[in-house]
Amino acid sequence: GRVGLRSLLRRYLIWRVSPAWYGVAIVGPIIVYLVALFLFSVTTGLRPDPRQAEFHAIFGPAADPLLLAIPFLLLDAITSGEELAWRGFVLPSLQARNNALVSSLLLGLIWGLWHLPKFWATADLNAITFSLLHNMVIAIVYTWVFNSTGGSLLLVTLLHAAFNTAYALLPVN
Repeated sequence: GRVGLRSLLRRYLIWRVSPAWYGVAIVGPIIVYLVALFLFSVTTGLRPDPRQAEFHAIFGPAADPLLLAIPFLLLDAITSGEELAWRGFVLPSLQARNNALVSSLLLGLIWGLWHLPKFWATADLNAITFSLLHNMVIAIVYTWVFNSTGGSLLLVTLLHAAFNTAYALLPVN
């Protein structure tokens, strides 16, 4: 009802948290993907090609990633409704019956299955498996941020937008 909806939307107003959480939400994804690129380079002997970043497919090869990074992040944060559902509604329901880890893994699996349509064209089993595992691991991080910030949907929405932005800017696919 109206009271539940108001309570849910108020979670976007939880912004008075330690500045460190803003760092985790905005800089954390960049660090995660840079470490992933480093490990890729070390284990394969290949150097990631910045021209392979999804950003160039979206905006063209001449686009400056640094110039468009902040607008991309803000647009993604404003237009994405995923966290309203996943962390705003589903996660608290799961955590009412399970601990944070089990809730995160279950939600990550559901979240990963929800993303499956993007693989219909290729039907790449390795990519599907990686995506499911990725969503399950990332769900743990999102739950950690959500729980540690008093249930702030603002912070997990920024975290989600920062992951999407880092994914688009860095050649991690």
